[in-house]
Amino acid sequence: MHRLADTPTNHPALWGEIQVHSASAIVVENRAIILPQLKRRGISKWWARNQQGAYSEDGIRIDAINDFRGHRHIFHPPPLLKQAEYNESRTTEQDLLIYGGTIFDHFGHLLLDLTRLYQVLRLYRHCKTPISVHVHTTYPGKGVTSPLAQQWLSLLGVENRIKVIRRPIKATTLVSSSALYRDRCFVSEDFYAATSTALAPSNQDHLNRITPTANKVAYLSRHKLTSGTTKFIQEEELVERLKQHPEIDIICPEELNFLQKLELYKLYPTIAGFPQACMNLKAFVPTAAGNPVAAQVMLIAGPQSLSSNWINIDKACKFKDYYVDCPAKPGSTAQQEEDGFQRGNQFDVNTAYTAITSLIGRI
Repeated sequence: MHRLADTPTNHPALWGEIQVHSASAIVVENRAIILPQLKRRGISKWWARNQQGAYSEDGIRIDAINDFRGHRHIFHPPPLLKQAEYNESRTTEQDLLIYGGTIFDHFGHLLLDLTRLYQVLRLYRHCKTPISVHVHTTYPGKGVTSPLAQQWLSLLGVENRIKVIRRPIKATTLVSSSALYRDRCFVSEDFYAATSTALAPSNQDHLNRITPTANKVAYLSRHKLTSGTTKFIQEEELVERLKQHPEIDIICPEELNFLQKLELYKLYPTIAGFPQACMNLKAFVPTAAGNPVAAQVMLIAGPQSLSSNWINIDKACKFKDYYVDCPAKPGSTAQQEEDGFQRGNQFDVNTAYTAITSLIGRI
């Protein structure tokens, strides 16, 4: 096993840049104008098909609250308000506008692209002012209509405070935050301060009251998934072998609700598995004296099987988690297409099995 934080930049499985940025900045703009999401016709690329964002009193785009994924602009509006589709006749006015960012209807991006919301909650948790957001969802209708997002907002305790921006707004004061995370690029040093306090206080208390299961390992299995980024082809074989050990619980996260997934990080001292979106939840689980969050061990094999996000989060949060190299045996197909997945990676089952079973009672 190796420390995630020590992953070399030339590791063959690594995908993305390794960076921990300085603390994010609170954004305060007087007399700002924020636009709803506007659709652009004839654009095929989803990240350019819509535009949204805010402008200063001088009509200049406020770049700090625009979205990126990697180095790609997401929904960027024009640099100047006069170039945007701004319907001043539909504009409403608001004294204080708290902006929480964009809600995406995808598990991983829902969790990690909402860092502006987690940061403003540190400032405005106990006030009643609505928190304004943009949404990108496949569900039609007004408000936050994604069941996945609704569950997450409920756990954060803000389901009744979220307001989707549907019309242009002139705000006497706009308050937001720069991003604390960018996919495969960086995590800020104050990321954990925001995520670990983002859950509603009642849910934080609930998690801190959970008694860990001594000397058990939770293996988060992906073998039942039918779609995603990477399929680890022999995982079903690995699961069958791990079932022989009563000290190892096989868990399929997609069969659990949000709270049950979070509870895993208090129930088990050790969690292992191939990288998957559920593992991002560790950053949202509060710590308490004598009741730590589970240590996490990631199995990796093949190209692009270890996003730099995991390393950046580990470094920023100081988790000191681990990874295990499980490369396929010489002569195996390193990468191939799999139905429903972007890629299918082979791995060495014996290496993975030995690594997981060695965790019993160890970490």
